[in-house]
Amino acid sequence: MGYSSALLGAVNSAATTVWCPMSPMSQDKTCEVPAVNAQRPVTAFRAFTLIETLVVIGVIALLLGLLLPTLHAVKKSGERMVEMSAARQLMVAYNGYANVHNGAVMPGYWQQMQAWDASGDPIEYPPSARYPWRLAPYLDYNFRGLYTNENEVLLERLEYEEPWLYRYAVSLFPSLGLNTTWIGGDQNEGGFHPTFMELFGRFYITKMSEARRPQWLIVFASARGIDSTGTLGGGVVEGYFYIRSPYFTSYRWPSEEFDAGEPPGNYGNLSPRYGGSVVSAFLDSHVDMLTKRQLKDMRYWADQATRPDWVLEPQ
Repeated sequence: MGYSSALLGAVNSAATTVWCPMSPMSQDKTCEVPAVNAQRPVTAFRAFTLIETLVVIGVIALLLGLLLPTLHAVKKSGERMVEMSAARQLMVAYNGYANVHNGAVMPGYWQQMQAWDASGDPIEYPPSARYPWRLAPYLDYNFRGLYTNENEVLLERLEYEEPWLYRYAVSLFPSLGLNTTWIGGDQNEGGFHPTFMELFGRFYITKMSEARRPQWLIVFASARGIDSTGTLGGGVVEGYFYIRSPYFTSYRWPSEEFDAGEPPGNYGNLSPRYGGSVVSAFLDSHVDMLTKRQLKDMRYWADQATRPDWVLEPQ
């Protein structure tokens, strides 16, 4: 037993000599092969130190910090393009209304206006007075042209989860608001009121052909409003059905500069959400971006305006 153990140890600890066939050019009758259990060298792996780990984390954080603003800019650029496309769709529908009504522009806001849903059922007041339901037939009742980006998600939620609220909400918060005061008329801005009209005359456009500078006149622009009824959960919503000019019979914006923390009405319900600019659709159907400075120029709002600070005066 001792002899066998010693022999096995010798075999495992040294090279084993075995018989090899002789080659024609060699007289050597033996060759050596590695032992059966010869040990192989083990490669050691060195782990990261705490400092090295912190350095890697810091580099990743720095790269993310550099990348996030770029990703945000790309996201906003995409949203802007979507809204500009929606503005073009709106102008196609807006012109469709004019074509059907002998060149008349769609009234801005008027209690006497009628509207119907896709099933032909009448829409009640006040939603019927707001432009979305009156423009809906010319959009084939596809409100994706009115509600873009985050507002589209809100619209879909209401349509499938709270249909009883859907018709009301659709009229309130389209992504782009209508220049109701100066194009089509607004009963809350003196439009359709005999006494006001007698004093100031008809100061708003009622036909497409009346505009002297259609390439200047804002019809729709990026809007925001307050959900005071809690229809969409309350708070500020990036969309509203009308926008207001900075001047009327006097300067009337409570805020000289846009502040997202103030009520939307302080800045005419406009939303300069694209780097300080708003998507704007004009009466000649082109779509462009207007800066906050341009938005204070009344020549973009009223066809008869002759200077940036123009106001409506008795005739």
